[in-house]
Amino acid sequence: MKILFPKLLIYISIILIIASCNSVEPIEKIEVQRSGFCLTFDDDYLEEWVNINDILENNNVKATFFIAADYLSSTEKVLLNTLLIHGHEIGCHTLHHYHPLEFISNHSLREYMETEIIPQIEMLNGLGIHPKSFSYPYGENDSTLDKELLKHFEILRDITDEQRKPLEKPIEEIEEVFYKNNNAKIVSSLAIDNNFNISLEQIEKAFKRAKDKKEIVVFYAHQPVNEITRTYQISTGYLQNLLLLAKKYELKSYTLSELINQ
Repeated sequence: MKILFPKLLIYISIILIIASCNSVEPIEKIEVQRSGFCLTFDDDYLEEWVNINDILENNNVKATFFIAADYLSSTEKVLLNTLLIHGHEIGCHTLHHYHPLEFISNHSLREYMETEIIPQIEMLNGLGIHPKSFSYPYGENDSTLDKELLKHFEILRDITDEQRKPLEKPIEEIEEVFYKNNNAKIVSSLAIDNNFNISLEQIEKAFKRAKDKKEIVVFYAHQPVNEITRTYQISTGYLQNLLLLAKKYELKSYTLSELINQ
């Protein structure tokens, strides 16, 4: 036993030396490339939304369409299903598009939920759609409404207050429209309808920032058309050029609900 014990110590020492020499360096965590953009549309322009599906598909873009409607015809249901088949996201935008805070002030939060939110969720559920995202009509919200809506949705889309007045900041400096992987469940967005006068040169600067900082810039629009005739429309030509810029900067397209998984 006296002879074996020293030998055992030698063997253990040799094993420990070999183990220390062959220790594996810790693997550095690889940062995921998340630079991208999120394209969203509001209201009930189902026919126009389906009409741009080829533009979106040709550019590998999945958009989020926030629908505001208290009734869908059989034709509209087919159009909605077409968007789903092509991998786009359907979110809620309320039943009647009332001003949220004004409605709550005149009635109550409970009435707002029972009038505008729950029935629309049930309507979409009846079509086999279980919305994860919501966008505020007129971008109106407060912390109480946010908290209540997050009981029903995973993520809420707001709008930037910078566009409620003549735009003073370059859009690449509007911090809140750039999603930064901070698990935020309330996301601001930049309006790009024709009446907001956001040039493609400005869009390119925003895309460059998103690329450089590994952020996701969030946009919203309403009715895509070939020719602008009124406010809250976006030209299909402008949209095509925007998507070409996104390709130039190798930006990935995200739906709104995908942001919370980044």
